[in-house]
Amino acid sequence: MLGQRVLSTIVLAPLLIAAAAFGGLWFFAVVVAGALVGCWELFTLLRRAGFSPLWPFGMALALAFLLDAYLQPGVIAPAALAILLIASLSYMVLWQRLDASLSDWAVTWVPPLYIGFLLAFPLALRQMPGGDRWIYLILAVTWITDIAAFFAGRFFGRHRFFPRISPRKTVEGAIGGLIAGVISGALLAVYFGADVLPVVAFALVASVAAEAGDLAESLIKRQLQTKDSGQLIPGHGGVMDRLDSLLFVGVVAYFWARWAGGVL
Repeated sequence: MLGQRVLSTIVLAPLLIAAAAFGGLWFFAVVVAGALVGCWELFTLLRRAGFSPLWPFGMALALAFLLDAYLQPGVIAPAALAILLIASLSYMVLWQRLDASLSDWAVTWVPPLYIGFLLAFPLALRQMPGGDRWIYLILAVTWITDIAAFFAGRFFGRHRFFPRISPRKTVEGAIGGLIAGVISGALLAVYFGADVLPVVAFALVASVAAEAGDLAESLIKRQLQTKDSGQLIPGHGGVMDRLDSLLFVGVVAYFWARWAGGVL
């Protein structure tokens, strides 16, 4: 499994870096593909757990969030949200099923909000000045944090970290991930000739966000009684299992760039 994990990373990493470098429609297409597949995985898990979400409405909202970030910020998403809420409720009136209808309607919006809405932030960030470097930094810190946490936990882990949510995660793994994430940020700053301290400060916050995002997805999967979101990526599970940390880090990076400016 470890070999599959490494091989999948070797294959996927250049694709994501290339998409970030090209930007425009290339990056948009990659983000949309990841968001829609991730949403579908979560809808599948919800159905297995006994829910009946109105998945076409949810998928449409996820796409609307991304189109809003890419084309007309603040225009497409509010209109789509209003239309889809009304349309979905109207559909349920016609359906006339009263048992679990409210819970099914409510969980319909979990995948587009959790995945589609949060992925809109790195998509918007890529279009800002220096957006390509921001995406490189996000990917580097997130990946290194995840990899280091995995190996530090595997070789040095002794104390459980949120055992009810993710029994295999350890305090040592979390600390190892933070240290490696900060180091990766520092190395990237040196590579781009940027001031190291601002990048290190961001990398520290981003590493914490990455680990929080990983735990958040573990909480969702624990609630739905599953280990992986899917089997699409050998050694990693599903797309959602690879997006979990990036979802949180992308939001942190977007607001850092808006409020504090560029770091690379």
